[in-house]
Formats: sequence, C-alpha cells, structure tokens
Amino acid sequence: SIITKSGRNSRGGSVEMSSGSWGRRTASAEYGGVSKDRSVDYFISANTFNEDGWRDASKTDVNQLFGKFGWQSETSKIDLSLTGADNKMIGNGAVPIEMMRALGRSSIYTSPDKTDNNLIFVNLSGSHLINDNVMFTANSYYRSSRRSTLNGDVNDEAWDDDEQCIVTGK
Repeated sequence: SIITKSGRNSRGGSVEMSSGSWGRRTASAEYGGVSKDRSVDYFISANTFNEDGWRDASKTDVNQLFGKFGWQSETSKIDLSLTGADNKMIGNGAVPIEMMRALGRSSIYTSPDKTDNNLIFVNLSGSHLINDNVMFTANSYYRSSRRSTLNGDVNDEAWDDDEQCIVTGK
C-alpha cells in the first residue's frame, strides 16, 4: 500500500530546476493546500527530464504529472488522483570493444533503440468509519499503460556480402 502526497500533508509549493552536461535539463514543481473549512485538499506535481545523452543518438525525454483532489469529514474520506507519463527514451545497446576503441565511447553499434512509455492512471478511493471498530473502504481505478519499442539490433546471425554467416548466436 502506498500513500501519496496530498494537500493535507504537503502544503505550499516548491520548484526545482537543474542543468548539466550532455544537454541535461530537469525541472520539478509541486503545490498543495487545504480549503478554509479543511474539508477539501488538493495537490499537484510535475516533473520533466530532458537530455541529449552522452552517446550519439541517445536523446531522452521524461514527462510526469500527478494530481490529487480530496474531500474529508469526521467519518468519511474520498480521494481522486491522476498519474500521467509521456516518456521517450533512447538507450543504445552495447558496442563492440574494437568499435569503441576506434570511434570513442560515444559511438553506437545499431540505431535506433527507442522506447516510448505512456501512462494514464486514475484512482478513486474512499473510506467511511461506521463505528469505533468498523471501517468500510473501497478503491476503484483505471489504468492505460502503453509501451512501444523500435530498435535496430542485429539478429543472432549476421551475413556478409557473399551470404556467408560471419556471426552466430548458436
């Protein structure tokens, strides 16, 4: 069981940004609060990470969002949350040592090697205290997670121009 941040336990806001080598840029922001009568709370958080990568053709973009809206009385509580992600990552595979020595550590052997991850996750949870010893709780959610991959990896057998097998995985 995971308890996420809410406006009740994470009031106020913050922003953080950074940058670095290989075109790295990050940013994150969050903000939460509670209504004056303390019955409603809200929280939102967003993160982004972008990088050109230290190897050739290895750009990565990660974008994430989380939001939560809650209502609470003395005996009941309802929370609705949304999590979203849109990530495009390029993680090129291993390079033969001879190629790396000749072309440098930033070289790649096959391209592209791209993975896209997309997520939408909506969660509705609630609880009601029936008496001092009994509580009713319920949870309902919808999740759509899609992943697609495109890569240029070679197969287990590679052939030269004369159709002679020169590399085999067997």
